[in-house]
Amino acid sequence: MTDRQKQIFEAIVQEFMKQAGAVGSMSIVLHHSIGVSPATVRNEMVDLANKGYLSKEHCSSGRIPTDLGLRFFIKELMEEEPLKNTDEVDMRIRVFRNRFDEEKLMSDILTFLSEETGYAALSYVNDMLRYRGLSMLLDYDELRDIEVLDGLLRILESKTILNRVLSGSNSEEEIRVVIGKESDIDGLNDCAIICSLFCYVGGKKGYLGVIGPRRMRYSKAIPVVKKVSRVLENAVRGW
Repeated sequence: MTDRQKQIFEAIVQEFMKQAGAVGSMSIVLHHSIGVSPATVRNEMVDLANKGYLSKEHCSSGRIPTDLGLRFFIKELMEEEPLKNTDEVDMRIRVFRNRFDEEKLMSDILTFLSEETGYAALSYVNDMLRYRGLSMLLDYDELRDIEVLDGLLRILESKTILNRVLSGSNSEEEIRVVIGKESDIDGLNDCAIICSLFCYVGGKKGYLGVIGPRRMRYSKAIPVVKKVSRVLENAVRGW
């Protein structure tokens, strides 16, 4: 991408995260200081689409980021938003308070993850699957469709499928981000999952993370999952 294309693409991603639907050139010009005409933006959008970073949604003249495009955004353009000090203190208090009660500990951790990110939180440890905030998935228009939601809930009930998705990462990765069709699971095409592998009680391995729409606020969710996973891991070390 050229520098101008990066600027335009980042603006498209930001608009997509706000409105879910296709983003038009006029929206980019009106809401972002790009310094070029709508016609120039349209030409650059066509080139970005040809490169695989954008796709055209049905008959709309606008574009949406592809899975490849969102992956590029995360790796090359995104700046992580650190967890606020007050929120980190709150999270550490929750962990310390229940560090010797596994059920309460995981419940509090998942509640914090869900509330902090605005997405559903999940943990998968020793064949035990836990969730918090599943109702938050209904906050996103693209996930309210009855067929989409039915397929998603069926997947979330399947330990076999989720284990395959969560454990598909290289063991050296600190964080795993699965976007849309990257999961190879039809019911997750409109979703994204962020998870972290961590060491749990008795040397067990577990996964902790969040699931939400493809237009997830990755800059917020990724550092939160990282931080919570490490704090939890340290809290149970030596049990």
